[in-house]
Amino acid sequence: MEEVEFRHPNQQLRGSIRHIVKPVEVRGETRTLYELEYDLSEVSPEEPVTIEVEALLKFPNTARTQFVTALNTDLISVWILFGPDRPSGNYSLLSYPVDRSVPPETVNVRYSIKHPDGSLIGWSVVNPKVNYVYECRWTAG
Repeated sequence: MEEVEFRHPNQQLRGSIRHIVKPVEVRGETRTLYELEYDLSEVSPEEPVTIEVEALLKFPNTARTQFVTALNTDLISVWILFGPDRPSGNYSLLSYPVDRSVPPETVNVRYSIKHPDGSLIGWSVVNPKVNYVYECRWTAG
């Protein structure tokens, strides 16, 4: 059973997060989804906006996490912190279309972080493709 906690760091733009109660099928797998909503009506289209969301995820033995881009975005940065009882080993970031029409490819990232003790991995992708899955896969440390 998964546990998820969300938090907005101190930022001007606040959003709401809703748990989609009924599990849905996403790319052939049953998933629990969360929806994040932000009101950008008072922001001019030319003004860059930073949206920060922190999530604490407690999943049973997993070695991958995914996110999908639905809108044009200049930069996505992800940091994954691991508990002392489950450090990460090596990791790679893969990308493929939501419809899986082409096989996954390794992503060229803007930066990549791998902490020596396995407690942290992170990366940034510049101009991620819309309707693409970005999937991090790691080995146990």
